[in-house]
Amino acid sequence: MKNTYSHSRKSTLLALAFFGIMTLMGITTAQAQNDTVNPLLSTTGPNVLGAGSIQWNNSLDYYYTYSSVFQDSYMSVNAFGASTGLRFGVGSRAELTLDVAGSYNALKTQNLIGPCVNTKNFNPTVGVKLLLADNKGWLPQVAFFTHVGMAIDQSCYNPTAWTSMVQPEIGFMFRNHLGSRNVLDYSIGYSWNRESGYNNNFESLFQNQIQYSVFYRRLVSDRFMTGVGVSNANSAQRLGGGFEFRYLPNPDLQLSLMVGGAFGAAKGSNAGQINALCGVHWTLR
Repeated sequence: MKNTYSHSRKSTLLALAFFGIMTLMGITTAQAQNDTVNPLLSTTGPNVLGAGSIQWNNSLDYYYTYSSVFQDSYMSVNAFGASTGLRFGVGSRAELTLDVAGSYNALKTQNLIGPCVNTKNFNPTVGVKLLLADNKGWLPQVAFFTHVGMAIDQSCYNPTAWTSMVQPEIGFMFRNHLGSRNVLDYSIGYSWNRESGYNNNFESLFQNQIQYSVFYRRLVSDRFMTGVGVSNANSAQRLGGGFEFRYLPNPDLQLSLMVGGAFGAAKGSNAGQINALCGVHWTLR
């Protein structure tokens, strides 16, 4: 057990050190990005905010998940969440992010081992994004991102027990322009998570996975953008998809709506999910 937790501390320190190095690299970089024509495009995908700009993002979200573990056993979750976060433009090719999210999970189970009660979770995250290359012809725009989060979750089998999981992730984001009003955004990353605290065996758990997404966005007008895409963000064994709608009342304010779902197997069970998220994004220049 001593070696297990020692390895956990080393993994966390390495992730934080790497994050700090990449932050310093971003602060010392100075070259302007090209994609700054419309705020709906310039604040999405691999783009970073301009130097000195701050964007405040707030959202309310809901998702319903159904998972059948055995032939006559299942768990369904109605989750209600909220999040708030800040993006800070540092130089012309880097930005820092700070986010806090939480949710309340209303659970319903049948024939599972042990009683399972409603739960809550809390997730603070700090990150950095660096613009590495601008779009040139058929070559994509490229950004590197990394963030470190802490997932703090209440155990559904023991309401007085909580788990904490360090969640570092690194990856790359890409954007190809398809004409003046269409873009293709895609990303690939890797996350390695370390859990400690309460679980059935009182041991640490690993949950590593490759993350990927592909998203097509179209600027319908100067004030309205739509998009559609797929990702595996919910689970390494579950494919999700959804639609995005963004409206620009003025250059500094964006309203967003995302609806989607997921399907497939998750940890040996059949599962499905539907979700919706509405957001308000305010840019201070």
